[in-house]
Amino acid sequence: MNLVDVTLLCGSRPELLKQTLDTFSDKVFPNFSIGNVYVNIDLHGGGTSEQKKCSTVVKKIFPDAQINLTVKPNFTKAVCYLWRKPQSKYFLHLEDDWIALSPIFQKSIDALLIKKVKQVQIVKPRIEQSLLGRKRWRPYSISPLYLPNLKKPSFATSPSFIESDFANKVALRIDKNLNPEKQMFNGMNPELENFLQQYISTALVKWWQPPKITDIGRDWLLKNRIENTIINGKHGYKRISG
Repeated sequence: MNLVDVTLLCGSRPELLKQTLDTFSDKVFPNFSIGNVYVNIDLHGGGTSEQKKCSTVVKKIFPDAQINLTVKPNFTKAVCYLWRKPQSKYFLHLEDDWIALSPIFQKSIDALLIKKVKQVQIVKPRIEQSLLGRKRWRPYSISPLYLPNLKKPSFATSPSFIESDFANKVALRIDKNLNPEKQMFNGMNPELENFLQQYISTALVKWWQPPKITDIGRDWLLKNRIENTIINGKHGYKRISG
């Protein structure tokens, strides 16, 4: 099998990271020929002590991982940093707050990531993003329905398999002052949107099939009374009062 590099985008939340890596080590990593591993650990959700603990968690599974410990957290810069690193034909991009529910195999990804398909998203799509197929589109409203907009492919920064050369070109076009995913479709980065329209993003599972992974980050945000914010296209966090 060809090597598959891994990128891992983390906050300083070792308890979440351990769950993520434990489940992927059980259900996913053994089914791939893992190449280089690149990790970015931002000071989000914890301090320098938690950041170092995250580094230790990673090293236990990937002793040779290349780890970048940042001083000032920046989600967009972290995505760009990681997406320019891989050298393999395609790579597995992970975040620290998703756990694997069932196995994923390299041969399945090899079969999907061909021609104009540049991303295979692991996250289960909503019905309005895909209807009966695997291709993912941004939904638009025809009241009272939501339907896929076939002019806007739905690329994302969530866990997925991505062609390395494509990811590098995306990272070069991303505006580091804006949320990396939202600018792929919200009209604030026309150059990036025009580039993405040439290609296809697809889903590993269809909307009616069981999910392969599940998000544990939302519960962490609720427990810690933190809310993700997007203001003028910029990504941030705020404490929930009360």
